[in-house]
Amino acid sequence: MKTPRLPETAYDLEAAYPSLPPEAKRAYERLAWALDVPM
Repeated sequence: MKTPRLPETAYDLEAAYPSLPPEAKRAYERLAWALDVPM
């Protein structure tokens, strides 16, 4: 099984967000909050 490529930029991560598993979405939300980035 091929490992999915990690997002390299915030834009890649934002594009991938809808397909993330729930625990990854929570991590992304915490990171966005910590960096004060609007979702």
